[in-house]
Amino acid sequence: MDKPTRDPLFKVEDLDTLKVLTDPLRIQIMAVLDPEPCTINYVAERLGLSSSRLYYHFNLLESHGLIQVVETRMVNNIVEKVFWTSSEELTVDSDLFKYSSDEGSEYLSRLVISTLDSVREDMIRSLEAEKFNYDHGEEKKQSLLLMSKVQKRIRTEDYLAYQKKLSALLEEYGDLPETGEDGAEMVTVSLACFFYPSHYYNDEHQEDKKE
Repeated sequence: MDKPTRDPLFKVEDLDTLKVLTDPLRIQIMAVLDPEPCTINYVAERLGLSSSRLYYHFNLLESHGLIQVVETRMVNNIVEKVFWTSSEELTVDSDLFKYSSDEGSEYLSRLVISTLDSVREDMIRSLEAEKFNYDHGEEKKQSLLLMSKVQKRIRTEDYLAYQKKLSALLEEYGDLPETGEDGAEMVTVSLACFFYPSHYYNDEHQEDKKE
């Protein structure tokens, strides 16, 4: 069977599809599916959930084009589907977030919250699963968790320069091979990145905001 292919980019351009993404569990599902095609049972096992809890979410993701079936096979006389994310990268049309639209504003807030929630749940699950595996005989390894938040006032040109460097670093990380060679030890690593201008309301506009 030829290796399945997917589009380089999927752009979310409607609120219905954006709404599908405003759920931490669906974001976690897509994170598990992104590296390589998987079955629902495999994703459920990775997340420590029952597969029956995931069918609804898989159907929503598939019906909105966010994931696709790349293979079907018979397992114990039952058709088993193998899913993969529809694209290598996902982006959201900024027009959906225009604050002239209350609905767009609401979904922006929900998307940010669901993204943060998915990171939190993935981190907590990872720490709990690590302890569980160690308690059941797995060899202990060095575990490094890097978590930091820094906010400072810098020149716009420095911000743009660091944004460019960070984008290049993320691209380099994304291009790392996901198969070990020569018996190389492999580890699954999650990387969440938020780098943005932090705006505050000007005092003279506070009264307008309250109206």
